[in-house]
Amino acid sequence: MKQACIEVPAELKRPFFFPDGSILLAIDHEATLNLEIPFMYEAAYFSGIEAHKPWLHSSESISALLTEWEKVKEAIRIPLQKRDKRSVIPPMRKGIGLFLQFLHWANGQPTKLCPEIAYHLLEIKPVNVQERLDFVMERPGLHHSYMQLRELMIELEKGYEKSIALKKRK
Repeated sequence: MKQACIEVPAELKRPFFFPDGSILLAIDHEATLNLEIPFMYEAAYFSGIEAHKPWLHSSESISALLTEWEKVKEAIRIPLQKRDKRSVIPPMRKGIGLFLQFLHWANGQPTKLCPEIAYHLLEIKPVNVQERLDFVMERPGLHHSYMQLRELMIELEKGYEKSIALKKRK
C-alpha cells in the first residue's frame, strides 16, 4: 500500500474536512475501495496521482460506500445517545463526507467542494440538498443534524436506484 501525506488540492479545500490543510493518501491499487479517509481518491485525482476513480465505477463504489455508511451511523448513534456532542463530530464529519462522495459519484463525477459545491449541475440529488446539508455542516453535534443526514442518504439512495432503473429500461 502506497501512503503519502499531501496538501489538500484547491478543489477540496474546506476547513470543515481538512482543518490542517493536508490529507493522507493510503492507496492500494490491488485492494478494495478504501473509504476510511473521505475524499482520498479525489485528492489523488486533483493532484495528478494515479489512483482508482470510483466515480467511474459507481455501482461497485456506491455499494461499498453504503456499507461504510452503516458503520458510521453506529459510530454516530452511540455518542448521540450519551449526549456527547464533542465525540459525535468526527463520525458526523465522516458521514457528511460519505454523503458528498455518494452525491457526486452517483452523478459520475469526482467530489468537488471548492469554490462551492455545484448542486445545480447534479442530476441525482435530494430535494433542497444545499439548505439541508448547510444546516448539518453548521451544527454537526446536534441530533437533528444526524437525522437530517440520515434522511439525505436515504433520499439519495432512492434517487440513485431510480436512475439505474431508468437507464436499464432504455
